[in-house]
Amino acid sequence: MISKIKILDELGKICGDLRAQSKILVTANGVFDLIHPGHVFFLEEAKSAGNILVVGINSDNSVKQNKGPKRPINDEQYRAKVIAGLGCVDYVAIFDELEPIEFLRTVRPNIHYLGEKYARSENRIKEMDVVENELRGRCAFTTYTDNSSTNVIDKILGVYGNG
Repeated sequence: MISKIKILDELGKICGDLRAQSKILVTANGVFDLIHPGHVFFLEEAKSAGNILVVGINSDNSVKQNKGPKRPINDEQYRAKVIAGLGCVDYVAIFDELEPIEFLRTVRPNIHYLGEKYARSENRIKEMDVVENELRGRCAFTTYTDNSSTNVIDKILGVYGNG
């Protein structure tokens, strides 16, 4: 499991070698704070689109900037180890940006998998532009719509209070 976790420089070389072997590289990214069935479905669906699935995990710092000072619940190493433990995941890297632009430029995926909410044009994000226009890959979107650790956390807080 831990051997699947790579730093970006190492991952760039690995992915270059895989591209040279004509492997279809698929990326997905996220916080993956509290793993739930939506995450597993999302990553299994992403893996089915290609040969190699590389998952980017937001660093603790980027999660705090994106989600607020009380997040993440689990630290980046914990989250990376859990995702690396999934059979559908080939490699994991932690990125420190708000959006995974350097992660995507390093991996250079053929396909970048995103949550369903990004399929709508009003939610177009920078990573989609980088993949489609700069890297000449394509974006694909999960069909699973209940994919949010925030919803799980809100549900827990609703039952157990904010204490």
